[in-house]
Amino acid sequence: MKKVIKYLVIIIAAFLLGYYSGPSLVNLGARTVIPLWNMNELNVEVSAADLTDATTTPFAVQNPFEATSTVDILIFDITTAATSTIDITCGTSTSQYLAPSDTLLDNVAVSTSTKGTLVNNCDAMSCPYSGGTNTKERIQVGPTEWVSCLISDNGGLGSTAGITDGGNAFDGNYVINWITNN
Repeated sequence: MKKVIKYLVIIIAAFLLGYYSGPSLVNLGARTVIPLWNMNELNVEVSAADLTDATTTPFAVQNPFEATSTVDILIFDITTAATSTIDITCGTSTSQYLAPSDTLLDNVAVSTSTKGTLVNNCDAMSCPYSGGTNTKERIQVGPTEWVSCLISDNGGLGSTAGITDGGNAFDGNYVINWITNN
């Protein structure tokens, strides 16, 4: 069952990147939510959207359920590379404005001009780019918590200017798989 869910999310992510034509998408402003199923109180949803431009917080999404959820897949797809070396950290936070505490991607270094897809738990899936040992298989997200990403300057070795400058080219999107049993 776990493997089926992961492959289904990857297929849905591909659909969201331009190949999806089915009727079940729900657009919530800039974010798209796909309610996959609700069976015996097991609920699965996928959130996806473009990354926010010119900020060190490219996305922050509040738990869509009124109960503690599990996030088992987080895809951070860089479609247009930054002009500086950066670290990406994604995980749970009590506010959309605070750094993540429990992380799925923890200070994953991305070199200047690197495009690719960061995915947590790449041991279970075939991934084009892996965060390696700085990843976790899943995290618990409280009912009022957020999943967010923070971009930093690679421990002083890089710069966030390639992300925050007005002329930056950095672009991409994200996909989050949410599961709850309520």
